[in-house]
Amino acid sequence: MIGALAQSLGVAAEAAVVWVVLRSALRADEAIPRPLPVADRKPNESSESL
Repeated sequence: MIGALAQSLGVAAEAAVVWVVLRSALRADEAIPRPLPVADRKPNESSESL
């Protein structure tokens, strides 16, 4: 009984680690396109404010 509980806890912990790793990898993929719209700004906007 105790061995089965320990084994199920180990499987749950392993699944949690896999989930965290996958989630962080997905977040890293999502963070890549975010800086791109900054490059779409017109260079004239900064000179017009001066």
